Formats: sequence, structure tokens, C-alpha cells
Amino acid sequence: MDISKLRIGENSYSITQIMHIIEDHSDEITELSLMQCFWIENIFAGIPVPTIAWDENEEPGSFKVFKGNEFIYGLMAFINNGLELTYTLFFPEFQGMKFKELPPHIVRKIYNKNYNVFYIHPGVPKEIAEMIIFRYS
Repeated sequence: MDISKLRIGENSYSITQIMHIIEDHSDEITELSLMQCFWIENIFAGIPVPTIAWDENEEPGSFKVFKGNEFIYGLMAFINNGLELTYTLFFPEFQGMKFKELPPHIVRKIYNKNYNVFYIHPGVPKEIAEMIIFRYS
């Protein structure tokens, strides 16, 4: 394996940018899990959330999320699909609320947050990309 062909990047994106970049699988989620609710609640509280990682090698313009997918697709489902926060610990007043029902200052926290993303650049040989995905997953 020629490790000199390895190219990994790191950037911060808003949720709006992420939703325009990755394929939306949030319609497959019908209810938020306990952890998805806690991660969303972490945004409200300023607690770190899972890092996201994707592979830009699939097809041109296609990004395969391989780390943080449960988090990011859960957040997208909460925003886009009208799912309720079924579990809250720090903010019981938001339990049972949908995204559109949240107070404006909380909605701004979600939209203004920068989410950390690591990515495998296009052109990285498939065997190297697969090894990185295996090590990171």
C-alpha cells in the first residue's frame, strides 16, 4: 500500500452545508434513539457532538458518511421530518417537541454550530480509503 497517496482533510461545516453535501437518509429514521436525542440536546448545552467523517471517493459529487452517521442523519431527521425529541435530560421543557416548535435561540444554536468533518479526498486509492474507514469506524 502506497501511503503517500493518502489525502485526508478536515473542515467545519454548518448543518445547512452538510445537508447540501451528503445524501439524505433521514427519511429512513422514524423515531429518534436515546443517543440521537442526547446528541441533539448536547448542541443546546454546548457539549461536543460526534465527529463526522465521509469518503469523497464514491462517485463525483457523492459522499459516503462512515463516521457519525447515526448523529448526522438523526439531526437531519429531527430538522426535516418533524420527529420529536423523545428523551431529554438537561432540557425537560423540550421533551416531545419537534424542531419547528423549539424556541428561536435553540434553533439558532443548531444552525450556527460548526460540525467537525474529516474526509478522504477524491483520488485516494480504494484500498487505502477502505483501510482508513476500517481504522476510523
